[in-house]
Amino acid sequence: MDREFLLTLDSKEIGRQEVLNETIYSEEKYLADLKILQEVIVRGIEESGAIEADRVGAFINTVFNNYQELLQMSEAMFKDMLARYHQYENECVPTIGDILVQHMQFFEEAYVKYSPQALLAKYLAEAEIKKNPEFEKFTKEIAKHERTNRLPIWHYLLSPVTRMQRYPLLIEALLKKAPKDHPDHVFLTRSYEIIRSVAHKADNTATHIKKRLAILHIRDSITFKQGEYHELQLSDPNRRIYHKGTLKRRSGSLDVADKNDIYAFVFDHMLLMTKLRKTNTGEEYRIWKKPIPLQMLVVQNNATNVKYQLSGTATSYTIPGGQVALILHHLGSRGGAVYPFFCSSLEEKQVWTKAIDDAKASLRKRQGDADVFELRPLDDVNFRNIGSGQSSGTTTRVNCSVPFISSRNEKKIAIGTDNGVFFKTEGQDNSVRRIIQCESVIQLAIMEKYHILIVLTEKALRAYPVDAL
Repeated sequence: MDREFLLTLDSKEIGRQEVLNETIYSEEKYLADLKILQEVIVRGIEESGAIEADRVGAFINTVFNNYQELLQMSEAMFKDMLARYHQYENECVPTIGDILVQHMQFFEEAYVKYSPQALLAKYLAEAEIKKNPEFEKFTKEIAKHERTNRLPIWHYLLSPVTRMQRYPLLIEALLKKAPKDHPDHVFLTRSYEIIRSVAHKADNTATHIKKRLAILHIRDSITFKQGEYHELQLSDPNRRIYHKGTLKRRSGSLDVADKNDIYAFVFDHMLLMTKLRKTNTGEEYRIWKKPIPLQMLVVQNNATNVKYQLSGTATSYTIPGGQVALILHHLGSRGGAVYPFFCSSLEEKQVWTKAIDDAKASLRKRQGDADVFELRPLDDVNFRNIGSGQSSGTTTRVNCSVPFISSRNEKKIAIGTDNGVFFKTEGQDNSVRRIIQCESVIQLAIMEKYHILIVLTEKALRAYPVDAL
């Protein structure tokens, strides 16, 4: 634009022309980036052999998605912008909003497909770099290519995402310089509505991708004890995490970090307990105990004295007054395992319990009403838990049980309590009788071949012939 002509314009029109020129120029730069993506990067991957021939097609389709569609759209829009600019060379360009509306009305499907997936594409490309030295070498060479201006591959991969963020800003700037009676105002307003709608839908779709990425990063940061491995199923694209955070194992360290702390994750299929460790490359989660499938997880009610079993040993743990306990029970053979944790407040405990309840509800919805197992009470009449009071008769706490077949072919249950061992015939509530009087029975087992009952108390391990009892 001629300088003398420019001096005849008011400051607002000069500003409008500057933003308009910036819009056209930045579209040209964006188009150039897309051409580099196609001609240097994608074509380079195809021709370099950095990725095996049987994988390269799928890799390009997954990582670079529908970039060609975006290139065609940008090319068409820039062509019209440039034609308008040349039409009014050395004059004020009257409008550009009509061109934006004409082309942006077709943006939604293409950009909602590309933009949200770009973050996942970057993750997949980074994973390829870690495991494929040839691809790592290729990406380094890209940064040195004469056309890439020393910019990394990520600049070009994410260019459509940043451009989508830039469009609303440019249109806003144009609107500020165009009065309501300006012929371009109505077009700019409409183009702004269109691009904001596209960006909003892309952001909504990206939310799911970001959640999936978070789970994949957790998966990549998990380590196992030597000789141990668990199939965690975290690669499932529909996997969901409901809550994560620190669980305290010692009540005296609620406000400070403690090496005994457990970092737990509530997924939509399991509870994962890990030990968190900070490393130079980020965070590392070392599996602490066997993952607990949600079907086998129970949140126990608080009790002042909790008896739990870990690694084959039974322990009695007293919850200090005023502390909020979160007691997780992994159902299984021999009573399973019980893990007592401490929360800093009742609200914190409620967050954990709600996350577990929500995850279980989601699992039931996906799997239907069919349970992995059926819970059936063995006795809900004879025994009463008296808390910290004195045990007597059947007014006592049940700690364990084991079924067996008597010499008369009757189905019976041996019940270990704080007040001895009781026998009961299945289905007969009035058949309960105490067989062995002792304190604090921790575990029971039956040696079926020899008809021997094994009784473990806090002080002794004894064996009894079942038939004699």
